[in-house]
Amino acid sequence: MRTIAILLPACALFIRCVNTPQAEPLTPERVADMARSLAAKYDPDFHFDYPMVQVKGGIFTMGCTNQKKGYDTDECPYRDTVNGFQMGIYEVTKYQWMQVMGNNPGAFSDCFDCPANYIS
Repeated sequence: MRTIAILLPACALFIRCVNTPQAEPLTPERVADMARSLAAKYDPDFHFDYPMVQVKGGIFTMGCTNQKKGYDTDECPYRDTVNGFQMGIYEVTKYQWMQVMGNNPGAFSDCFDCPANYIS
């Protein structure tokens, strides 16, 4: 009797797990289709008012010595010059990226308040 009392709930859980529909695997094509079908579409009235800060240009050393773990020998230090530029003080959201660039790259394509990822 005790065995039956244990086996019945176990069988019920097994049957439930077996009958649960599995989601299709996420492929890049499926993610792109999902992004196109979501509610956030291009808004012609969107105004990208984004606070920026000036980053001063200068000379800096890029690369590192090959004594550091995880770096290749071709990443030796060298001096480089960068002009001044402006950078946003906040991360760009996926919604903002979609309005300017017209696509929604990266993961979490349904989270429009999340930071845009896989962009450069």
